[in-house]
Amino acid sequence: DDYISKPIDRDELFATLKRHIGPSGAKSKIRGQPLEIEQLNLPGLNIAEGMNRLAADFELFMDIVLEYCGNYRDVEKDIDAAVKAGDYKRVEQIAHSLKGASGNISAAELYRCAVDLNGACRNGKDLQILEIAQRIAAELTRLQSTCHQLRKDVSPSAADKDKWPTKN
Repeated sequence: DDYISKPIDRDELFATLKRHIGPSGAKSKIRGQPLEIEQLNLPGLNIAEGMNRLAADFELFMDIVLEYCGNYRDVEKDIDAAVKAGDYKRVEQIAHSLKGASGNISAAELYRCAVDLNGACRNGKDLQILEIAQRIAAELTRLQSTCHQLRKDVSPSAADKDKWPTKN
């Protein structure tokens, strides 16, 4: 467990990540079949791109994605409360944060939702903002559920950690 403060120092970031990344070139199995990371696809999440962007192995990447889902689990309620209060600046902040985090993990659909949310907020369209908030919540729920299932299907035993899927 580590913490890196902003502004991000690349050397510190890579040193921290290096402490958590397993050996590259490893393979895993899903239902007895060899698995390359490029075979892992989730709707709305490019796993290979996200792992590469974050310099993370599969286990660390899944941890990051699941933490991301947890961090935004109440986003629909937060947006609803901000809209009811007429606090469009808060909705813009939520959209900005969601957009950056979604881009970092390569969650394309959530990134698009954040861009749409920002546009709707600037136009003051309450109904559209709330509809986008519902899309975001549904996508987060789906992403979290799928990640948990993927982790179960792919995860080798603790003794086989060196076989977690990694990027080539």
